[in-house]
Amino acid sequence: MPLRPILLAAPILLAGCTSQEGFPSLGPRPIEYRLGDLPAPTGDCAESPGACVSPPASEPAPAPIADDPALAARISALLDAARKGGADFDVEVGAAQAAADRAGAPESESWIVAQQALSRLEAARAPTVDAIASLDALALERSRVATSEGDAERLRSAEAEAQKIADAQQQALNRIRSRINGG
Repeated sequence: MPLRPILLAAPILLAGCTSQEGFPSLGPRPIEYRLGDLPAPTGDCAESPGACVSPPASEPAPAPIADDPALAARISALLDAARKGGADFDVEVGAAQAAADRAGAPESESWIVAQQALSRLEAARAPTVDAIASLDALALERSRVATSEGDAERLRSAEAEAQKIADAQQQALNRIRSRINGG
C-alpha cells in the first residue's frame, strides 16, 4: 500500500481528534465594549461577554422625502387634461342623447346620425382616457423611486378623480348606445 496518500490524509484525520479547549472565543472582547465599538452587554451577556453577540445597531430612520414641484405640476396637468376631457364629453353628451332619442330602425338615416353622434362622444372621451393612462404610467414609474408621501397622495387622488370622470363617461356611453340599439 502506498504510504504517500496515508501521510497526506493523516493531518486531516488527526485534526478531528484535537481538543477545542484553550482556543480563544470568536465573540466580542471586553475591550471592544470599552472602546465604544459595540454597545455594552446586558443580562446574561454582561456576565460572559464573549458568549453573546450584540445585535447590530438599528439604522436611523430615513430622512423624509420632500415634495417634487415638477411632479406636482405634471400630476396637475394630467388631471386638468382629464377634467377638460370630461367637460368636452359633457358638451357632446346632450347632442348624442338627442340623436339617440330620434334614432329609428337600424341602418335608417336617423340611426346613422345617432351612431355618428355616439362616435363623436367616444372621441370626446379620448383626452380623459389618455390622462388616465399617463397617470397610471406615472404611478408605475414613481413606484420604482423614492416619492414623498404628499406626492404619492396627490397622484392617488388624481388617479381616483380621473377614473371617476371616465366611469361616468362610460355609463353615459352605455346608456346612449343601448338607446340607439333599441335596448
